Parts: sequence; C-alpha cells; structure tokens
Amino acid sequence: MTDVTPRFKQLQQKRPKSGGTWSTKAACQQRASERCQADGLHHDDCPTKGVNSFVVHRVIPARRNGTYGLGNMLWVWNGLTAFGTGGCHEMIHDNGRKARVLGLLREGKNDPWFNVGVEYATKQGFLTR
Repeated sequence: MTDVTPRFKQLQQKRPKSGGTWSTKAACQQRASERCQADGLHHDDCPTKGVNSFVVHRVIPARRNGTYGLGNMLWVWNGLTAFGTGGCHEMIHDNGRKARVLGLLREGKNDPWFNVGVEYATKQGFLTR
C-alpha cells in the first residue's frame, strides 16, 4: 500500500495572541513622551508626537518569542490606518536590516547586528548604501 497524503491541512495549535496590557502600553507611551521612537526610519508623514495612530512595536517580534514587556517595546506611528502596519511601523518592518542595526528590530536575543550602527554594518557589508 502507498503512503496517503492527508486531504486537508493538519491543524496546528495557534500561538496565544496578546495585545499587551493597557498599563504596559501606557507606560511605553509615557516613557517615550508620546514621541515616535523609530529614529532613523521615520516615515515622511510622521507627526513625531501624538497618541492617535500610534502603536506599541515589539523589538523582538512575536515569532521570535518577543513579549509585551516594557523593555521590548517602542512607541511608533502606525500611519493613517488602524489596521496592520503603516507609517513608521511599516518602515521598520519593510527595512529589517536597517531596523536591526538601528536597534528597532531584533531577530532573537543573540542577534549579532542589533544596534551596531549603520556605519559599522555598511563597512561589514551587512548594509549597502
């Protein structure tokens, strides 16, 4: 008898979603003085300060077990949309390598490129101008 491939996709347990707690988000907002913390990757339309359309961004993403702890969060402008990512938040995710060397995104706790700076990363060939 031959192996039979299952006709339907096997269900996998979903990762629990967490929007963080309101108090942690408020602490992140207060720590940032309501200013967008996407330094080096601001969107051209970023108001740089505010509450509307701002979100908490996890430096270590959920797929790398990043938590909504205050030490892993930045206050960033999410653009004019309330859904998905836009604005500076989108700039961080669309420019992952630059975000990593600027300290805005981290691929796990031992990311060798985290916060090393643009000049060093360019010299090492990790970034191109």
